[in-house]
Amino acid sequence: MRNLAQDDESGKALGDPDDPFHRLWRLGYRTVLPIVPPDAEISPKSMLARRLGTPQDSRGKTPGTRGADGFWRGLVWQNRTTVESDLDAWAASGAGVGIRTGDLGNGLTLAAIDSDARDPDHARLIFLEILRRFGLLPLRIGREPKGLFPVRVRGEFRYARVEFGERDAGGRLLDRVEILTDGRQFVAEGIHPGTRRPYRWERPLPPLDELPIVNAEDLVALLDALRGMLPAAGEIAREGGNGTAPANQNVLRGELKFVRQAVEAMANPADLGRGAYIDIAYAIKAALGPEHEAEGRAIFAEWAERWEGAGEDVLPGALAETAESDFDRCKPPFRRGATWLWEQAERLSDGAFPRWTPWFDAEAAAKEPLFPEVPVKSLALSDTSIAWTDPEAWVDKPIPAREWEVRDWIPRHEVTLLYGDGGIGKTLLMHQYAVAAAAGVPWLGQETRQARVMCFFCEDGEDELQRRHADILRALGLTHADTAGRLRIASRRNTDNLMALWDRHSGAMKRQAVWEQLRSDALAFRADVVIMDTIADIFAGEEQNRAQVTSFVKGVLGRLAAEIGGSVIALGHPSQAGKASKEGTSGSTG
Repeated sequence: MRNLAQDDESGKALGDPDDPFHRLWRLGYRTVLPIVPPDAEISPKSMLARRLGTPQDSRGKTPGTRGADGFWRGLVWQNRTTVESDLDAWAASGAGVGIRTGDLGNGLTLAAIDSDARDPDHARLIFLEILRRFGLLPLRIGREPKGLFPVRVRGEFRYARVEFGERDAGGRLLDRVEILTDGRQFVAEGIHPGTRRPYRWERPLPPLDELPIVNAEDLVALLDALRGMLPAAGEIAREGGNGTAPANQNVLRGELKFVRQAVEAMANPADLGRGAYIDIAYAIKAALGPEHEAEGRAIFAEWAERWEGAGEDVLPGALAETAESDFDRCKPPFRRGATWLWEQAERLSDGAFPRWTPWFDAEAAAKEPLFPEVPVKSLALSDTSIAWTDPEAWVDKPIPAREWEVRDWIPRHEVTLLYGDGGIGKTLLMHQYAVAAAAGVPWLGQETRQARVMCFFCEDGEDELQRRHADILRALGLTHADTAGRLRIASRRNTDNLMALWDRHSGAMKRQAVWEQLRSDALAFRADVVIMDTIADIFAGEEQNRAQVTSFVKGVLGRLAAEIGGSVIALGHPSQAGKASKEGTSGSTG
């Protein structure tokens, strides 16, 4: 790591080496911002004054500057360019130091993983998952056990979050993990408003060009994994949408005149959050499409300039300029458009623009028939509709062959359950199959498809597995070289192997960290087949509960098969009823 007190490229000394503004500037963080101190006196005319003494009091967290009168005011900072001459004044004012995230202009995005978990166990789980996926990242601590991890991301990445844990009186989840990017900043140096102690870097922040780089899809995978580990977790929320599959883009369109009428009718209240503000931009852009992008930009900028929270610290035109830049950063595919915009317009105009306005416009109705003709075979109404197939479409289409790992016994790309009494030899049988498949030789006289196999054995120790493996090789006339690179075996005896748990309040299933690790390892190994022994060790639900059994088979076993593009074989013990009926199943849903 470079010396924090060194000069910049020009050789010019950049102020006191103990000044955090200059230190971070020398490290390459050129988007530093001044943060209003927790006990700052706020100008009565500033937008910050509206929240003093409330839970939304933003002192200690939001950018702002101190005027000549000694009072602090907010700062329109989202698109502000920091110049070196700002640093001395901000340092002298006693401001904390923030860093704006976003596009770095070199194909990378500055981001931060913000773990806002109050429970130490939840925070530890999040930290360990970040460590497992990305290694040791810089770590900033404000109020323990919460933490923030700055990273660089390849390409563009939009803000995303997962909420979880307990709910407040309004039903909102209280804890979250966020990926901060464009339009967000984090405090790098200063006093925490809650603890009144300095933020500290548990693992130091390196120069910007040494900050670890991660892939955008890996950040989404992190949030998806945490959804399966954290209690009562919601869906992944993305800026401009909810993280689900994008809607049919044509369905989101609306006429320019109605978009203009709707936005002109909408108020822009002081308490409207950044997320809602950006959602309006996305909806306008989706509704108008590229052919009316310039008009949409102007409509959004005019609405932004009417923000009711603006105080004396906001110069005329500043909000519109920022809004135009924010509008340009909204990229397709979009998830909300005209219909959602009509709903917001009705709400934010107190009904002055009823949401049904565009549907009962005489001029628009004259342009298109009330009941347009629909082709008989065109049944897809939107991207989320059910995909119906007319069997006529199969005429002259080759019939796909059924694929097998072992013909007529183990189908490929499916979940296979093998039940048998304890001690009867299920594990040995599957161990034999794993060796035969890896070597590409027959098993029990049946042809096998050569495959890359992983065995997740929960009942036997490694010594026993090694002895058994030697016997299997000898019986099949094979050596270790015959399966080299195509077979992996794990002894999970006396280890927590539960793949999923169920929330006792909502009943929702949450995949656990061990499932994520197995999935990750199987993908890295490029496994074709995963054997899991036994169901009793990996299933924590009730066998009489149809919902739990179904969600486990589909969401744990089936999901793993789908993720690896292969097959999953799970071993289980029959219940007493299963033995008595000679069916060998377990539970009422067996």
